[in-house]
Amino acid sequence: MDYLLLLLVLPILFSIFTLVSGRYSKILSLVFSSIMLLTVLLFYEFINTNFTTDKFFGIGFDVGLNYLSYPLILLVTIVVFAAIFYQDPKIESSYFSYIFFLQFSLFGVFMSQNLFLFYIFWELVLIPSYFMIGRWGGPRKDYTALKFLIYTHVGSVIMLVSIFVLAFNYYSLNGTFNFDYNQIFSAMPSGALYYLVLTGFFLAFFIKLPTFPLHTWAPDVYVESPTTSSMIFSGLLSKMGAYGIFAIFINFKDSSVGWLILSLGIISLIYASFSALAQKDLKRMVAYASIGHMGFISIAAGVYLISSSELALVGGMFMMFAHGLIIPILFGTVGSIERSTGTRAIRDLGGLTKMMPNLAFLMTGGFLASLGLPGLAGFIAEFSVVVGSWQAITYVSFLIVFGLVLSASYHIWALQRTIFGPYNNYLGKIGDMIPREFWPVLILFLLVLLFGIYPYPIYHMFQAYMGGV
Repeated sequence: MDYLLLLLVLPILFSIFTLVSGRYSKILSLVFSSIMLLTVLLFYEFINTNFTTDKFFGIGFDVGLNYLSYPLILLVTIVVFAAIFYQDPKIESSYFSYIFFLQFSLFGVFMSQNLFLFYIFWELVLIPSYFMIGRWGGPRKDYTALKFLIYTHVGSVIMLVSIFVLAFNYYSLNGTFNFDYNQIFSAMPSGALYYLVLTGFFLAFFIKLPTFPLHTWAPDVYVESPTTSSMIFSGLLSKMGAYGIFAIFINFKDSSVGWLILSLGIISLIYASFSALAQKDLKRMVAYASIGHMGFISIAAGVYLISSSELALVGGMFMMFAHGLIIPILFGTVGSIERSTGTRAIRDLGGLTKMMPNLAFLMTGGFLASLGLPGLAGFIAEFSVVVGSWQAITYVSFLIVFGLVLSASYHIWALQRTIFGPYNNYLGKIGDMIPREFWPVLILFLLVLLFGIYPYPIYHMFQAYMGGV
């Protein structure tokens, strides 16, 4: 339906308006992000609808909503709203313009029903991301922005080669070009071409996820970016890789690839946990926590390819949504600590509960959600993956649980050294979270609590998607 185009047109219009809004950019962006959130909520009735155009060499503007893409589009609008709310209004209006252009690009990735169109939106995401890092990042922003661009663009170019190999193979069998999701994978090539196609999609998706050993861009990007950019990048960019895995990569249905993905997921979970334990910078610790959570998505996909465990796969899908809400809470609270104390060094903090009770409440809640405490959204995802793995490959569950124990260790250890214990008097008299920081982080935490107690609305969508795979 042509109503679907509204989801793509609005962010572009908002990007243009905020660019020329001057000192009113923060207020206007907050209004626009609220409109987008309301619009997406109203679009629930358009799930499983599509908009298509005439094809030229199999390429058309084919977009749609399904039970996998809609929760992610909803997540994008929530996180963008929270990040804009959190942002200091003194920043240039172009920053908000980049955020809305990024929202447009992400919507396109999740709504595309055509692999060529998917690639175009996938690449468009790089433009605002690069400038948000390179212009407003930390001391190593130029290095980090270039590293991010090289990593993700190389993976994307190899994916483009894979897309064209699939298209030409389809042409050799059927006499027409086709890039449609539902048809192009029916013409999977064999032999060396099969592994070329698989490698292209693998690199693109698992770099963006990110997973070990393709993850090294992520800690730098999350740490060097300003707080709101860290909230957006960690909460949303990784979902591009996850979406690609669940919407495209599982079409390979190759158990040998499943074992590789499962192994990398477990390594990522355990490696990220040990790395987080060793960090002295609180923000970098949270960055590794994010990478560890993405390990659950690799594990879920691997278990599904090996054993067709739908419970594990749905758990991985729910982890996309839960992680997207949880990780911005962690980066938001770390940003408040840095603004108030002037430091992110864990050894220089301590006893912040005394001076920052609101921060202590939200940070504790976010960390408990991140480690998978029952009653919070992270637990639903992790429990589904563990049980699904247990039903399929029993011994794998022990490795996952070991990773969970390590995850709990660094979360609790960080809390103990930052907000609990005696107050570090060298910090002087510091203030609590200011309203623009407190309210968006509180909203995210309440959503984490809501979907931890009542996950059905989102969880059921992923189950419904699996029913149609």
